[in-house]
Amino acid sequence: MVTLKDLKVLVIEDDISESLDLLMKLESIGVQNIVTASTFEDSVEKIRTAQYDITFVDIMLNHQEKGLELAELLSLKSTPFITTTNVSDLSLFYDFKKYSPVAYFRKPIDPLELRFRLEFFAESQNKPKSNFLFHKNGTEYIKIEKDNILYVEADGNYATVYTKKEKKFIIRSSLKSLLQKIDSSALMQIHRKWVIRLELIDSYDNQTKKAVMGDLKFPVGRKFQSKLTKHLVNA
Repeated sequence: MVTLKDLKVLVIEDDISESLDLLMKLESIGVQNIVTASTFEDSVEKIRTAQYDITFVDIMLNHQEKGLELAELLSLKSTPFITTTNVSDLSLFYDFKKYSPVAYFRKPIDPLELRFRLEFFAESQNKPKSNFLFHKNGTEYIKIEKDNILYVEADGNYATVYTKKEKKFIIRSSLKSLLQKIDSSALMQIHRKWVIRLELIDSYDNQTKKAVMGDLKFPVGRKFQSKLTKHLVNA
């Protein structure tokens, strides 16, 4: 069972006094494994080279709004994060919201609210995730293991799931709904029609905007290109 003392926490904060304040509050509620970073470069290095249960991200680093770049990087690594800020800016809130932070705290952080948020987060880690989904085929329900999914092709209200051993399943579902059910960071949508398994990408041509997987070539939509290239660079 995951508790607060089991959490590995990264604190990204360039102000020494505010960093110490947060560290003391975390330690007071039982968090023991805490790593800190005070610059953008150090933060990127720590995010790339280690895995954390949750990260606190300050919006402003060295007087620059670098927190958003870190939020995107954490999102690519599927690392939950909490945003901290002294800034009252609604547009910034919505910029961070698209990366689904666990919480958005104004400084100074209230110790009781901090405890509540982290307690709920720790408890959520105790809920096992299913590694399969069921596909209804007539009167039969067929199990599809998520780890066996190679890629998915969408066509309106239907999606074709291609799996290992050359099996495919046609599912009545929108791509958005199916992705929510699959809930796997190993798969990424790269086009309005395509989702592929990231580890199977052999190459990506930034000129033709095609991702290559064996003998297959997948088009990468404009709005997905940045996310894909950043993942490949940081993988």
